[in-house]
Amino acid sequence: MKNFKTSTLVLLATIMVSNKAFAIFEPTYERPIVNSNMEITDTFGSFDNVFDVSVTLNKRDGENHVTSITVQYSEAMGPMLPAFRNISKTYTITPDNITYSCGSIIYTVSNQDSTDGVLGARNHLSLQDNRLRKCKDVPEAELILNMSNGYGFCGTMDSRLKALGQAEAVNTIQ
Repeated sequence: MKNFKTSTLVLLATIMVSNKAFAIFEPTYERPIVNSNMEITDTFGSFDNVFDVSVTLNKRDGENHVTSITVQYSEAMGPMLPAFRNISKTYTITPDNITYSCGSIIYTVSNQDSTDGVLGARNHLSLQDNRLRKCKDVPEAELILNMSNGYGFCGTMDSRLKALGQAEAVNTIQ
C-alpha cells in the first residue's frame, strides 16, 4: 500500500511538471509586435468624446501575419462630467481579413457586437500599415486607423473615428 501511494504521488508530480513545461513552450502565445499612440484627425457621433487612442498589432508565435489588433481608448462620459471610461477592443485577424496594396498591408474586420444591447452594434475596423509601402505617393502616416460603429441597415449615421500614428516596435522575449 505504501508503494502504491508513493507511485501515485510520483505520477501526479510528473504530470503536473509536464503540464507546466508544456505551457511554457506552447506555440500559441500571442505577443505584441507593434504599438502606436494615435493622433485623432476626425470623429463623428459617439466617437466625439474619445481621446488617448492607441493601437497594438499582435502576432501569435508560429504565424506569418498579424493575428489580432487591440484598440484602446478613453471616452469622456459627457461634456459636463469629468468622468471617463477606458475601452479596449481586440479584433481577430485571419488571412481573409488582409489585403495588400502597393506594399501597404490593410487589415479589415467587421463584426456584430453581441454585448451591446438587444440589436447589437455593427463594428468595422480598418487599419492600413504603410511601413513597407513601395509606391511613390506619400501616405498620411505609417498607420491609418478607421473605425465605425452603429445600428440600422444603411450605416449613414454610424459613428466614425479616424486616427494616424507612427509605428513603434515592441521588444518582447522571443
